[in-house]
Amino acid sequence: MYSIVREITDLSIRAGVRFHFDSMIQRVNRNAEGNQVSGIRLNGKDYPYDAVISDLDVNTFYRSGLLECTPPKWGRRQALSTSATIFYWGVTGTHENLDLHNVLFTENYREEFRHLFKLKKMYSDPTVYIYISSKRAPGDDLPGHENWFVMVNAPASNGEGRDSEIAATRSAVLKKINAALGIDLSTKKKGLYFTGGSVHPGGGIPLCLASAKIVADLIDQ
Repeated sequence: MYSIVREITDLSIRAGVRFHFDSMIQRVNRNAEGNQVSGIRLNGKDYPYDAVISDLDVNTFYRSGLLECTPPKWGRRQALSTSATIFYWGVTGTHENLDLHNVLFTENYREEFRHLFKLKKMYSDPTVYIYISSKRAPGDDLPGHENWFVMVNAPASNGEGRDSEIAATRSAVLKKINAALGIDLSTKKKGLYFTGGSVHPGGGIPLCLASAKIVADLIDQ
């Protein structure tokens, strides 16, 4: 999957694109009339451009203050779409009954989506997607192991109660995998903890520091 990023980057460089890595955008500039964007301010320097493209969520972009303007009306009350809960697991053994892409379907799609969109809660029998890149790229895992990217649908969330919801989702996913595939991944090793960007709450320096704090609190308990 990362090869796509690498190829696009190489193609862009050959086409004359200049990348500014590890750089913070202070704002999106506007022309004198204020009716059109004119570039960006990057690391204290203004760069003129005919167009600016943002890959931020639309609502997040306008709330960030990068562009001094009144957010468009259509975005102010826009309902949030569903999200996802993702687990990255290193799994002992190789499983011939699994392929690169695998889906364990819920028994009741209507009820799953009622929970996601109406109740804003995780469903006890979620649809589970399992991606194992080592099925095609053996170097992605350790010998005798597989790397599992496990994803389930999640409701839009403001972050409240997310930790307990993730724990409940994890239990439901492990139970479903065991029932459907006969693979028990629930074994825990006492005294073993993980921290960093590959575990909760995610990647990036602030979240990695939060991960370390969570582990410290768990050990204190």
